[in-house]
Amino acid sequence: MTLNATYKNDQFLLDGNRTHNYEFPETTAADVLWKIMPPLLIVMGTFGNCLSLAVMTRKSMRATPIGIYLATLSVADLVVLWVGLMRHLLSSFDVADIREFSVFSCQMTKFLTYFSMDFAAYILVAVSVERYIAVCQPEKASTLCTIKRSVAVLAIIAVLIAAKTLHVFWTRGNEYQLVGNETVLVRVCGYPNESYRFFWKHVLPWIIFCVYVIGPFATMLVLNILIINGLYNLEKRRFHRNGNAPDKWGSDSRSSNGLLGSQSQSKNERARHAYTKSLTIMLLSVTIAFLVLSIPGFINRLLQSYWKRKIGDPHEKAKFELTQAVVLILNYANHSINFFLYCLTGRRFREELRNIIREIFSFLKCSN
Repeated sequence: MTLNATYKNDQFLLDGNRTHNYEFPETTAADVLWKIMPPLLIVMGTFGNCLSLAVMTRKSMRATPIGIYLATLSVADLVVLWVGLMRHLLSSFDVADIREFSVFSCQMTKFLTYFSMDFAAYILVAVSVERYIAVCQPEKASTLCTIKRSVAVLAIIAVLIAAKTLHVFWTRGNEYQLVGNETVLVRVCGYPNESYRFFWKHVLPWIIFCVYVIGPFATMLVLNILIINGLYNLEKRRFHRNGNAPDKWGSDSRSSNGLLGSQSQSKNERARHAYTKSLTIMLLSVTIAFLVLSIPGFINRLLQSYWKRKIGDPHEKAKFELTQAVVLILNYANHSINFFLYCLTGRRFREELRNIIREIFSFLKCSN
């Protein structure tokens, strides 16, 4: 298996066509991973993201900023899987490399893959900011965490990431070489000139590393720590408030109406607290999963250049290629698992999903 390590091949990883050489177990392991994991992640991710989109676009969910963010995230994840990962699936079975069909397919495949990956990462950053405000600055939540603001944030993120990614429409395309006295087309999805090759190999990987890894990783790490601390303080304040609450059977002089009003207010407060806590835990699970699955890519980017210079034999190259395969698959797993995290940690999400299932069965029953 021969791979050239360039850019990120759907985020700072591999670029090139695979050839099969099973001399080393690492080569066999990498080939098995490429044949098993892409179809599994595509099926699992398509199923999960479609259901997530159905839940998040229900009336009760789309009326919240988080519903808007997570519905958009589901669409971005579907694009990542069906454009970026599908290319690897086809290549692993030697079907075709869709980037080599035409210059347009090359440029659009790269643009959509890189755009959707970065967009998904920064949607999670926006979700983390929203949760930080809701938990740690609740007095500002009603003005800062609104539908209009969430749509505006998504639009700004999309425009900035599109601007960053537009270079693919002139830095990738037909690559020619001079063979004798004749100029020959060698790649449809190549580098139009040597300056663009240098940009992709030596400049862009570090831009991607900062934009895709360092930016979201560092921001979500800090915000998650603050959110967890905010939840702890929220629980502590609630505990002390309940512990110091007057006994409703005590000899105070409040009227029964006042007592009932206080109880109703307390019940509403508990419901709001439970909702905030449940939603925050669900979103923390998603962002923490992103951080955990991104750590191998983070370390790989730091060590990759040094390791490539040290490769001196085919066995070492096979180890390198297996590592790159594992890192890339973990990266794509980030776009396949959110639905299962929502189900595991989100009570409100499970309730809405059950409602959808009931409505489907009710419809099928009536149609029969």
